[in-house]
Amino acid sequence: MKNWKKEGFRLYCLGLNSKEIGKLMSLSYRTVQGAMSVDNWKERRQQLRAREEKRIIRRYLRQQRHKE
Repeated sequence: MKNWKKEGFRLYCLGLNSKEIGKLMSLSYRTVQGAMSVDNWKERRQQLRAREEKRIIRRYLRQQRHKE
């Protein structure tokens, strides 16, 4: 993955859309949309969020066990 794609994906994970990312990175929003499609940004973001949720739940459960 090219360097701009990594940064674009990071911005996408922060909640920006293709037009906002394109403007910030001096790219066409269609170029950004192409990368979003080819590299499955939506699916990758969902996987990251699911992984983070699991981590938060595990941490919470661990804290609850220590309280007992």
